[in-house]
Amino acid sequence: MKIQIKYITTLVLLLLMTFLFSFTKHPSNPDITPVTNKAIIHTDTTWTKKKAAAWFNGHAWLNGLKLKPHQSIDQLVFARQYTANKILWDKAFAYLKATDLTAIKIGHYQIEGEDVYASVTEAPTKDFAKTRYEAHQNYTDIHLMITGKEKIGVAPLAEATVKTAYDPAKEVGFWNAEGKMYVAEPGTFFIFFPTDAHSPSINVDGPDVVKKIVVKVRTAGK
Repeated sequence: MKIQIKYITTLVLLLLMTFLFSFTKHPSNPDITPVTNKAIIHTDTTWTKKKAAAWFNGHAWLNGLKLKPHQSIDQLVFARQYTANKILWDKAFAYLKATDLTAIKIGHYQIEGEDVYASVTEAPTKDFAKTRYEAHQNYTDIHLMITGKEKIGVAPLAEATVKTAYDPAKEVGFWNAEGKMYVAEPGTFFIFFPTDAHSPSINVDGPDVVKKIVVKVRTAGK
């Protein structure tokens, strides 16, 4: 009788241990493990300036596009935006790579519906006093000169003051700012995020007729 009781007790303990073990977290059981590889990758995209700079300067994101990104591009913001909207950014750069910009006509070009599109314009540059700093909320701009050159002013939006309130219908607001001036020429592209106030179309040495393409990429979360 004592042997039977001991056997039953041992059996009950084994069953109880098996039951409890089935609820423990174990990396070999994908149904139980709360963190997947996908989640780990997502967590790993928490960018730092150093990490973003290494990624940016590696140029893998260009996917073979033979253009130079300008030094003024905010590398940290770009790394975050590219990671969040990789498909759209890849389509934008693929379009620039596949398009004969020397032959492209003035106009509007859809790349990925209204999420990625391009506008090609040709217009004279202006005196600085006749230009304004602008910023957008829903789109990030890629600016590339096709012919001619112009100066572009760039300033952090956080340091600018409102001149004309943002108009959702036109997707633009105008700002007073003191920015750094850069010369934009064919072969090098600029990227302006909603955190950047930018003032394009400024004379370099005098008036010039500039043909350029602006590719707009929908900002992540918009």
